[in-house]
Amino acid sequence: MKIKLKIERQIEIEESLEELKNLSVTNLINKGYAPEELLFLCRAIRMPLNAITEYIEIYDNRPRVDELKFVKVLCEKYQTDQATLTMRIREVRRINKFRNNEETPKR
Repeated sequence: MKIKLKIERQIEIEESLEELKNLSVTNLINKGYAPEELLFLCRAIRMPLNAITEYIEIYDNRPRVDELKFVKVLCEKYQTDQATLTMRIREVRRINKFRNNEETPKR
């Protein structure tokens, strides 16, 4: 069974990243972080939100970007597999979309 973190929790972890990335896994578990939160944190540390956002913008704004080549380059850069990279790209897209919707004034 796949457990999904709520977007608000993902954003909380992203915003606490600087202080969290220096803690040991044991400390994080003792602070109450669940396994799915630890996995999210590992992806966030390895593939920073701002950097992935920049790559997404490059991909979205260039008409002839080869998707497979793009993914391969990022997998090599971040030393990860395609599934993990794809998961992180989806997380970053959701976080950015949520933040943009929060900033847009409601009518």
